[in-house]
Amino acid sequence: MLHNSWQRYFDNRAHDYMTEWYTKNWQQEVDLLVAELRLAPGSRVLDVGCGTGRHTVELARRGYQMTGLDFSIGMLTEAQKAAQAAGVEVEWIHGDATQFTTEQPFDGAICMLEAAIGLIPVDGDAYAQDLAVLRNLSAALRVGAKCILEVPNGARMLRSLTPEALTNGEFDLVRMVHTGESYWETPDGVEKAIVTSTRCYLPTDLTLLLRQSGFAVDAFSGSSAAHTPLALDDYTFIVIAHKV
Repeated sequence: MLHNSWQRYFDNRAHDYMTEWYTKNWQQEVDLLVAELRLAPGSRVLDVGCGTGRHTVELARRGYQMTGLDFSIGMLTEAQKAAQAAGVEVEWIHGDATQFTTEQPFDGAICMLEAAIGLIPVDGDAYAQDLAVLRNLSAALRVGAKCILEVPNGARMLRSLTPEALTNGEFDLVRMVHTGESYWETPDGVEKAIVTSTRCYLPTDLTLLLRQSGFAVDAFSGSSAAHTPLALDDYTFIVIAHKV
């Protein structure tokens, strides 16, 4: 992976990341994951871009053998604290999803809230990183295993575009990449910012990328914690696929 400013961002956001609004429905999200993965307790599940472990820890609490992978040591530190508080065992891996390998295939995988898909290096290849992540994810799964991904919704971005966003470099229409500043606040209250890039997706191009990576798409849905139709203005959307 090229230098990715998202890594620095998440290292610095880890201490208060769970205060964000989008982290609040994790129990409902886990209900959806369990229903869609259709795995018996004891199954091995990989959480790519596990962050502070809100899905990982709850799935472990429900009896799954969990592995959480993340490139942010700050986020993994918070995840370890969460697992300890919940009294569950989780294998935590500090690593790069573009280089991840395993000798024992997993029974299922999740990658929620654009955790590893779409968060590309500034001026990085808009395809290579996500393709590498998905191919490694496919290689890490047994045949037939399901994968649930949540990715940035390109339709929402396109609907909100202004001509100025194209001319000033905020959005690259060819690469479907948004570049801007991401903010965090230090523990002593100082606001910091860093430039980050996000690759947005439409269901069509994500389907092609998944097919290139050894997956078949089963379904798309909205980004809520329940089955909802795809919506133009959702921040993210979910795709359910399986390894072929």
